[in-house]
Amino acid sequence: MTLVDLILALLLLNVVILTGISMELGMRRIYTSTDVEAQLLAEAAPIIALVTKDINRAFGDSGNAAFIAGGNTYSLRNNDSNFNGRADSLDKWAVYQFIPGTRQLLYYPDNSSGTNQVLSNKVMSFTIGAAQLPTAGTLTITLTLRKDPSSAPGYTNPEISVNSAAQLRGFPLG
Repeated sequence: MTLVDLILALLLLNVVILTGISMELGMRRIYTSTDVEAQLLAEAAPIIALVTKDINRAFGDSGNAAFIAGGNTYSLRNNDSNFNGRADSLDKWAVYQFIPGTRQLLYYPDNSSGTNQVLSNKVMSFTIGAAQLPTAGTLTITLTLRKDPSSAPGYTNPEISVNSAAQLRGFPLG
């Protein structure tokens, strides 16, 4: 065995070791990113469930407002207080408000003037809107969360988007 053979063997061993270390670091990075994505999904799931529940409970039809959208505020009429079948000032509305500056999603269970709950402070976007489906009264919900909303998305700062649809009460299921 010559010195050249020994140097080549050491060089080959270093390449194998460095490849293994590189793979290990890459797998850790992917695992960490996937773990954070799972945490974001765990935060998004109850929000989507709450919005879906409020949409399913909303009173109204095409002639009487069950849902009102304005800017980043979405209102769902969840109580017909005087049982007159029309939207009026006595009714209770569940209100969702997305504040882009603070990345917060606020929830007012009984009108926008009441006490609010902060559902999340990692929100990149939140919308409730009419679905592009043939079924009347179907609303789509889109929620995007990022680990750190003030930084760009990437492996260390993953972003997830959740889309769902729900049917307003008063509309037939199609």
